[in-house]
Amino acid sequence: MEIVKKHNLTPSRWSGGTTAQLFIYPKTATYDKRDFEIRISTATVDTQEAEFTPLPGVMRVLMVLKGSLELSHTGQYNKKLHHFDKDSFSGEWSTHSKGRATDFNVMVTGNRKVTVEGLELEEDDLIFSDDYSPNSFLAFYVYKGKVNLDYQKKTTLLSEGDLVVFGPEDDESTLECLEEVELVVAIID
Repeated sequence: MEIVKKHNLTPSRWSGGTTAQLFIYPKTATYDKRDFEIRISTATVDTQEAEFTPLPGVMRVLMVLKGSLELSHTGQYNKKLHHFDKDSFSGEWSTHSKGRATDFNVMVTGNRKVTVEGLELEEDDLIFSDDYSPNSFLAFYVYKGKVNLDYQKKTTLLSEGDLVVFGPEDDESTLECLEEVELVVAIID
């Protein structure tokens, strides 16, 4: 299990705004070398129009958290995205965006598959990691609110912008909502 706290992130620039890498696997991989199997990040799109970085061999899932984006995949299709809407697309495609937004991104290589969903939860709601695919990587990103993570008899507070990732070998955990929460769940096989 890996916990990533928002205050430990180092944002960097991309052509349309800023991005922050939340998680990369394997740990020795780097985005610049493109030698990762899994990469999870958030980004802001601060310009009205932006070109996405070409990423041959990478499948991308992008979910809008705030604002709206229209993605145009040249020769493929266009898609308008609002809060918790998502699009899965090849990093090889020429992709252009219109609009301003904050988004959540999962990139994978090889034969990995990704499912991303947004959840709006109430105070005292519980999420059990074992309710999801047990042989997968499982990530919970706290977009809004606060949750307690109970793992191996320890409790850790996760706040807005924090991420927890469980690997296939990790024990069961429980997330308890301390208030209204918006949570992004990514399942990576």
